Amino acid sequence: MKKKNSLIFILGLVVGVFTGNGIFIWLGIPTYDQLLEMTLGKPNALNRVIAILVTGVLIYLIYSIPFNIFKRKKKSI
Repeated sequence: MKKKNSLIFILGLVVGVFTGNGIFIWLGIPTYDQLLEMTLGKPNALNRVIAILVTGVLIYLIYSIPFNIFKRKKKSI
C-alpha cells in the first residue's frame, strides 16, 4: 500500500510541475522562479544558495507532511 501511495504522490507532483506552470502563467499568478526573483533580487552566488536551501526545505515538507498525516490516521484506526 505504501508503494502505491508513493507512486501516486510522485506522479501527481510530476503532472503538477508540467501543467501547473502553464496554468499559473495563464491565470497571471507568479511562478516559483518569478517569486524567488521578486523576493531575492537578481541571481548571484548568495541568492542561489538561499534559493536552493528554501527549495530543499519546501520539497521536504511537501513530501513528509502527507505521509505523517497518513501514519497518524493509521495509528488511530
